[in-house]
Amino acid sequence: MWKRARRAVVLVACLGLIGYVAIAAISIATFPPERFPPGPPQMGTRWDADTTLTKAAPIAVRAVRVVVDPTKDRITAPKLDLVVRGATGPDDPRAPASWLSIFDATTSSSTPNPAGTGHATLDGWTGSGRTFDDCETTRCAATYVLVARWLAPVDGPGVAVRFSSSLSATVIGGDSPWTEPSGPTPTPRLEGLALEEDLAFRFDGAPARRTVETSGSFRITPAAARVDQHLVLHVPAGLVDSRLHYPVLGRALLTVDRAESSARPAAPWVEITGPHGTARALAGIALDIDWLAGCEPAAPCDVPITVSGVFAPPPSYPVPTLAPDAWAEADWTLTAALERFDGEAPRSLDGMWLERVDR
Repeated sequence: MWKRARRAVVLVACLGLIGYVAIAAISIATFPPERFPPGPPQMGTRWDADTTLTKAAPIAVRAVRVVVDPTKDRITAPKLDLVVRGATGPDDPRAPASWLSIFDATTSSSTPNPAGTGHATLDGWTGSGRTFDDCETTRCAATYVLVARWLAPVDGPGVAVRFSSSLSATVIGGDSPWTEPSGPTPTPRLEGLALEEDLAFRFDGAPARRTVETSGSFRITPAAARVDQHLVLHVPAGLVDSRLHYPVLGRALLTVDRAESSARPAAPWVEITGPHGTARALAGIALDIDWLAGCEPAAPCDVPITVSGVFAPPPSYPVPTLAPDAWAEADWTLTAALERFDGEAPRSLDGMWLERVDR
């Protein structure tokens, strides 16, 4: 009896599977992949620039001019992606020591979080993006600067770097160019989206530069789930130009040299708070911020910077459940740099220093 029942169940299952396959086959025959009803088409344009960092020219700067003009096309949800990548893959330990910055040329603030940019090293993940929601009815234009630095240059072939940018939007109404594809996939363009390099920012070389650094560590537990470590960057008037944006840059890089925890849910996060606000990342992901925004033109300044270790992830992440004896700790390094890309030597590069004020 049991064997007959089992055979009956198997037969029904097989018939169901055959029916499912038949329905799938009919669906595929009716709607071949290239004939699926298309959604609103995505159109865009892109820009790429390759270079090699060398011992003689360890820093490269490129800038891209972005224009979104909805008066020329009926578009929505324009989106910009900015990327700096090297030849190594994600989290490759062979990646050279590097420092990347992506920011608005006018304000020096990062994007999409003005406070700072994550993945600020050649770890294979570096990228930044911005949506232009306020540009769906009026024309917008902006210039973004991308900087790649090789921190420990040596003789040899150098470090290959690619600067990339893509700008896309969704077309409102009209016939989709994807409806009847023939041959290679088309790459439509919109007149209202434009990307081009701004050559006024291009730089390959070794700028006048001053760097200072300090390091620290933290240990956090559920009972003490946040540790704030306060610093002040002291900058004399001789270093602060009348300009507080490119070709003069004042930026800081936060890296984590070691991160350990009792369990994966207890992985630590790091925060760095500067003039534009707070940037956050999982410990081990480098963060880049602009500190020069905390200064006044041609005047000495003292810029507060806070490095924090926390358990709590950003709001978009699930809150981990921690054991009462959970712990996490990390060692961090903060490097602050002042760089001049205008070819002019400052009166002095001395006198800048980082002070720990919470010892």
